[in-house]
Amino acid sequence: MSIFLLSFLFLATSFFVSGQNLTAYEVVQKYKFPRGILPQGVVDYDLNPKTGYFK
Repeated sequence: MSIFLLSFLFLATSFFVSGQNLTAYEVVQKYKFPRGILPQGVVDYDLNPKTGYFK
């Protein structure tokens, strides 16, 4: 599970460094992760590109 999460964070980070503002669900779907890994109703999140911290 931790490898999966780290992969997701790495891929999400690469999107935000490029300047695109995507929803958390769009990032998940872009990389073919199941949308269900995020709780229903997520409207905001923070991503620290330097550390990969995602909340």
